[in-house]
Amino acid sequence: MKIQRVAGAGVLLELDGVRLLLDGFCNGEGPYVGTPEHLAESLLSDPPHILAFTHIHADHFSGPLAEQYCKQTLRPILGPENLPCKALCHGIAVGQVSIRPVKSRHIGKEYQHVPHYSYEIRGSRNIWFMGDATPAQWHGLQEHADVIIAPFAYALSDSAWKMTCALADQVVLVHMPLQENDPDSLWPQVEAVTEKHCRSKLLIPELEEIIELP
Repeated sequence: MKIQRVAGAGVLLELDGVRLLLDGFCNGEGPYVGTPEHLAESLLSDPPHILAFTHIHADHFSGPLAEQYCKQTLRPILGPENLPCKALCHGIAVGQVSIRPVKSRHIGKEYQHVPHYSYEIRGSRNIWFMGDATPAQWHGLQEHADVIIAPFAYALSDSAWKMTCALADQVVLVHMPLQENDPDSLWPQVEAVTEKHCRSKLLIPELEEIIELP
């Protein structure tokens, strides 16, 4: 299994020979970088089998790139109903890999109205991609994952990080700003929380970095 961080909040996941692009075509917003142009061109020249979006905020979604993918591949994409191109709201399977959208709440009261999905991906590994879903809603979730791919909020407080550690064997943290452009000092906050416990579970890939997990 491979995970490549292709944007601030987006990843390219390769599992059992199937490539899934999750929030991977997006624009930059504030300190959160979009998909670099050369990566977007590469992903369109060799399109992933599945393209999915959690919601349409600019740091998770690019309409022009999504539409180009649809026209080029003639495949639908996964995402909420308000995507500006044909989107499926139910799960699909490619080979031995299935992906299931799960309705979830966006972080922050001001964004609770935003249509949002998280995704459960199953193959030889069970993976959850959280998007911008608020951590609190997963408290007590019985489903255990091999890997959770989650935003910084899942490691920004002791309570959130303890819950995250209980949900998965490995945590890949994305939606982090570049360390040289961190206006809200998220990096030191995350480091302070995670160094207390479960540090061995945490991976924070750099932009374009590929992580290989057994």
